[in-house]
Amino acid sequence: MNKQIFFAILLLSSILFARDNPFAPVAQDQLDLLHKPISICEFNQTKVTPTPKPEIKIAKTFPVDTIQPKPQPQPIIAKTIKIIPAKTEHIKHIKHKRVVHKTRYKQIYKNENLKIYLNQNHIKISTNDILLKSWILRYPKRLVLDFGDDFVIYPSYQKNIRSRYIKSLKIGTHDCFYRVTLQLKNRTKYKIKNTSYGYLITLLP
Repeated sequence: MNKQIFFAILLLSSILFARDNPFAPVAQDQLDLLHKPISICEFNQTKVTPTPKPEIKIAKTFPVDTIQPKPQPQPIIAKTIKIIPAKTEHIKHIKHKRVVHKTRYKQIYKNENLKIYLNQNHIKISTNDILLKSWILRYPKRLVLDFGDDFVIYPSYQKNIRSRYIKSLKIGTHDCFYRVTLQLKNRTKYKIKNTSYGYLITLLP
């Protein structure tokens, strides 16, 4: 323990002898240096190490032109849809017309001035001669037609007819007229109509 104290005292004394006496008065030259201003050159030569400034993080900003505005929601415009009602076509009730099937007349006699056609109960006589008179004979049933013609003489003619209404046809010439006789099966009534071609005879029930 005594050795330690001895070495400590020895170390302190060496330190005091190595430096100037702190209690001695400061020399005049040293005072002048303290008050003497430093020249600009000397000041420039002195290296001043700037203290590093703390790094300030700056938020990234974008140019005003490059910033695209957020699209605003477009207002919803309600569209009015017109509902056009479908056209309803009124179905017209078509009256079915009675269709008359035209059947062809069958020619049963022909000469230069007289033509006779038959179609069921219709007898068509094509001639320019005038019908003088007509009548029905009962026994047997016959329809007699007299035509006037002073210039033409017709030879006698007779022909059987295959029809539901007429059995036979007979033509004979007299002094001032010629006679057409149609033997009937079951009809005793008839109707005669003047036409552009001559006469139309209809046998009635």
